[in-house]
Amino acid sequence: MKKRRTHLKKTIKLFLEILFYIILSIVSIIIILNSLNIKLSGTSMTYTEKSNIDYKVYLTDKSYFEGDYLNSGGQYISKIIKEINSKFKYSYSSTNKFNLKYKYKIIAIIDASQKQDNSINKQILNKKYVLLDEKEVTKDNANQFTINENVNVDYQKFRNYVNEFNRKYALSLDSVLKIKMYVDITGNKDGYKKEFKDSNVVELDVPLSGQTIEITSNNINDNKSKNFDWNDKYSLIKKTDMFIMGVVLFSMTFIMFVLKLIELINISYKQTEYIRTINKLLKVYDDIIVNSSEPVNLEGLTIINVSTFKELIDAEAELRIPIIYYETKFNRESQFVIINNNQAWIYTYVNNYIKRKQ
Repeated sequence: MKKRRTHLKKTIKLFLEILFYIILSIVSIIIILNSLNIKLSGTSMTYTEKSNIDYKVYLTDKSYFEGDYLNSGGQYISKIIKEINSKFKYSYSSTNKFNLKYKYKIIAIIDASQKQDNSINKQILNKKYVLLDEKEVTKDNANQFTINENVNVDYQKFRNYVNEFNRKYALSLDSVLKIKMYVDITGNKDGYKKEFKDSNVVELDVPLSGQTIEITSNNINDNKSKNFDWNDKYSLIKKTDMFIMGVVLFSMTFIMFVLKLIELINISYKQTEYIRTINKLLKVYDDIIVNSSEPVNLEGLTIINVSTFKELIDAEAELRIPIIYYETKFNRESQFVIINNNQAWIYTYVNNYIKRKQ
C-alpha cells in the first residue's frame, strides 16, 4: 500500500507540474497582450461617382448649317469637321470625410485595326497623345470634389495621320480616336491604417474612318454608389521590456510543458508495458509461481542472480521448487525467487524507464 501511495504521489506531482506550466503560459500570454497596444476600429462609408462628357463639333464648311458648331448626339460629315471641343466632368462625394488626393489626365489614342476573316479586329496601330498633362490635387478632411476640363481636338490632324498611314502601306483600317480621362483617387482617414483607392476612366470615341461618323461616350457613371469599409486592426508594442519578458517566459514554459507531457506519456506507456509483462508471466506459469504478500527473507542465503526468466524456469524444473513472486517496488520492480537450502535463485524484472528517471 505504501508503494502504491508513493507512486500515486509522483504521478500527482507530475500532473501538478504540467498544470503549473499551463498556468504560467497563460500568465505569459497576458503579459504579452498587456505590452501591446491593440486597436480594433471600423467604420463604413458610401461614396458616389458621377461622370459625363459633352462635346461640340466645329465645322470647316458651315454653308449648310446654322451656327458655328453642331451639338452632341448627331451624325457628322468627317471631311468638314474642324475640331471637337470636349468637356469632361467627374464628381465624387462620400458620407465620410478623410484626407484624399486625386490626380487626372486626358490622353488621346489612335486605335487602328483590321477585320480578319473570322470577324475579329486585329490592332495594327496604337499611338498616344497627351491632351492634358497630369494634375494632382490634395484635400484634407474632405468628402467631395469635382473635375471640369475642356480639351480641343484637331480632328483633321488625326484623320490625315491615319489616311497617310493607310496610303503608305496600302491598307484600309477601321480607325477610332479614343479620348480618355483617367482619374485616380487615394486617401487615408485619421486613426485608420487602411488606405482608400479608386480608379476611373471616362472615354469619348471618335471614328477617324468613314464619310460620316457618330461619336460615342463610354464608362459614364450616373450617381453610381459604392461602399468602402475602413475596418482596421493593428498592434503596436508599447512596453518592449514587458513584451520580451512575456515571450521568453512563454517559450520556456511551453518547452517545459511539452517535456513534462512527453514524460507523462512515456511513463504511462512503460508502466503499461511493465504490467503487461508481469501479468503474462503470472498467467503462463501460474502452476509454478506463488504470490507473496511479504518480501522474501534472503538473510543468510547465497544469492544467485539470473539474467533471464528462462534460467529461473530451468532451475525450477530441476529442483521442483515453486517460484516466489513479490513486487518489491510498485510498478517499477518485481522479484521471482527460488529458495533451496541455503541458496536463492533470483530473477529481477525492472521497469527500466522508471528506473532511469529516479
